[in-house]
Amino acid sequence: MARRGAATPRRDDEERLLHYVATVDRCISRRAVQERTLRARFSIRSTIGEPVEVEADHGDEEDVRSLMLEFRKLLAKDDDAHFFGICNLVERRVDDSEMLTYTRSNRDNWKVALSGAINFEHNGRSLRGESLMDAWINGVLFHSDPAMAAVFEALPHMLSAMMYQDINSMIIECLRAAHAQRNVVNEILENGLLV
Repeated sequence: MARRGAATPRRDDEERLLHYVATVDRCISRRAVQERTLRARFSIRSTIGEPVEVEADHGDEEDVRSLMLEFRKLLAKDDDAHFFGICNLVERRVDDSEMLTYTRSNRDNWKVALSGAINFEHNGRSLRGESLMDAWINGVLFHSDPAMAAVFEALPHMLSAMMYQDINSMIIECLRAAHAQRNVVNEILENGLLV
């Protein structure tokens, strides 16, 4: 998700784990999560002789933006809270089989969540899961990369609603995996399991 290349971690391993826990805690404390204003609802109704009706509820856009300020750290390869980086750190520094099993399960859940459900085609390029999330973050949400923004411009309402439903679903499911890994990391820190 990072616009730059992966960087060398700026914190030592224990500080990285603490940074990860704090980042997930800030994500979970956002109104989008606490008040459930991040939603991923989408429906299509079709009746013979009537126009197709599309209904979508993606929650509060400002709440989602606030959540994404923290959440994107979990996606960014150059951030010390990068989800896969934290899982790799646990694999390297922990030999407790239970913590490793949980970490591997959380990693698998994150991968599934970030794979998305719908494949969008744009200018011959397939956008699904992480590539769709990247286009949204860098073309719409935080940056204005013209190539990535073009993915979201001039979409018919139904496709746009489906795209945002898929993005919000990924965020929700990734948060579940991130929070589960946060609990693993807390257990590791509280019990001195780093070797």
